[in-house]
Amino acid sequence: MVRIELDYNKGIYKNITELYEKVKEIRKKRERTKEVLKEFGKKQKTRKEEKIEDRREKKWYHKFYWSYTYKGNLIIGGKNKEQNEEIFSKYFEKEDLFFHADIIGGSVVILKKGKSGDEQEKIETAQFSVCFCKAWKENYKRLSSYCVDKEGVSKSDRGKKAEKGSFFIIGERKWYKNLPLSLRMGLRGEDLVVVPSFSKISLEKELLIKPGKMKKEAVVKEISKYYKRSKEEVGSLLPSGRFYYSKSKNY
Repeated sequence: MVRIELDYNKGIYKNITELYEKVKEIRKKRERTKEVLKEFGKKQKTRKEEKIEDRREKKWYHKFYWSYTYKGNLIIGGKNKEQNEEIFSKYFEKEDLFFHADIIGGSVVILKKGKSGDEQEKIETAQFSVCFCKAWKENYKRLSSYCVDKEGVSKSDRGKKAEKGSFFIIGERKWYKNLPLSLRMGLRGEDLVVVPSFSKISLEKELLIKPGKMKKEAVVKEISKYYKRSKEEVGSLLPSGRFYYSKSKNY
């Protein structure tokens, strides 16, 4: 029940005018209340999402693109020119192998202890290298990669010096042809990992990820909910570009 008070000294038209103004004011307050409640709901949702913390035990290689071969050997790749330089100068050792996709604009990818690794590990690393290059952004389906040992890569050749993040290949290349751009993401114990689709590693809650039409931001948001992991953690594992993903292993 709504109680309306009238002032008989003002006359009917004056009372109606004042009532109309009061109604307008009440409507404005109601709309403002709706907006405040809506904004509050958004903030609460955001806070809830932000509560999902990065569970990883931070390792030195987490700042790079990284993965493991099926035998547990580490794969690392640079996310930019500076990281390519850092990997080459600080982490590329004699027993490692250098991989690069057959395209300008890709990660320097190192397979730790690669020289003693088997052919399956090298194929996995080669496929990893074609996924983490500009070919993903350009929606390639397949691409080739090569590898060389430490003596086969140099910052200078015949008096010329390579630009930051670039290198001269002076050794014989071993080629891995026509590799698909596809990754598998899933849980390995407590760790959320990304591996090339050719990997023999067994994962739980596995997703297949390929170049597609979905923006990275949207994919990261959905996948972080699926695994209950932070957006930062999920985003750090994926290349730049757009995506398609599914629970299917058919690739």
